[in-house]
Amino acid sequence: MEPITIAMAIATVLATKALEKMGENLGDAVTERVDKFRSLLKHESPDTASAIELAPEQPLDYGQAMLEVQSAGDRNDEFKQILIQLLAAAQADPNPRLAEDIQAEMKKLQSQQPSIQNLNLSKLQEKGVINQGNIENQTNNF
Repeated sequence: MEPITIAMAIATVLATKALEKMGENLGDAVTERVDKFRSLLKHESPDTASAIELAPEQPLDYGQAMLEVQSAGDRNDEFKQILIQLLAAAQADPNPRLAEDIQAEMKKLQSQQPSIQNLNLSKLQEKGVINQGNIENQTNNF
């Protein structure tokens, strides 16, 4: 995975985990950036923000959430910056439980990676970026 993709994955995981375990002691920097991430995500992709908020009750489609977060990061530089800040804050947080949760969720994401790539190709094809056409043999005589 690319570094920005990892940052997006961790941001999505952190937002979900922060909501699931609000009673846990997350560092102030992480909590502040998770709140900012959620606020910006509600503006950029309300459906994804709702899905993340409902994650404790309903399974989250991480593949779709990743695509939406990536799309929001591509459109909004402030959103991309908060992703990077959130990643840095999570890495600096001394809570060992947070690191364990991130590792566990990253393994889930990696197991879903092929479906994430397929979804991404489908989205690109919908936008007309991918054109599946016929390739014919071409003979060049010199």
